[in-house]
Parts: sequence; structure tokens; C-alpha cells
Amino acid sequence: MARSSFYAWLAAQKTRAARQAADAALTHEITVIHLASVEPTASRASMPNCGVWDGL
Repeated sequence: MARSSFYAWLAAQKTRAARQAADAALTHEITVIHLASVEPTASRASMPNCGVWDGL
């Protein structure tokens, strides 16, 4: 392995850490949005059948 490759890899460590943190934040945001979109659907099943949700 060339010495310059090692130092390039070492210098990119901060960039990799920042990307991992951004990925984790995005994953959390997607999870929150997904859970928020699923919850109203689940609450429909517990509502009395008054015909409002027919066809949905």
C-alpha cells in the first residue's frame, strides 16, 4: 500500500464520520415520518363503521 493512500484514507476519516452522522439523522427522520403516516391508518380500524372510510 502506498503511503499516500494511507494518509488520504486518514484525512478522509472526518468526512466519513460526518456522512455516517448525516445518514443516521436521515434514517431517524424517515422512521418518524413513516410511523406518523402509519398511525392514522391503524386508528381507522378502531373507528365505528359509519361509511366515511369506505373505498379508502
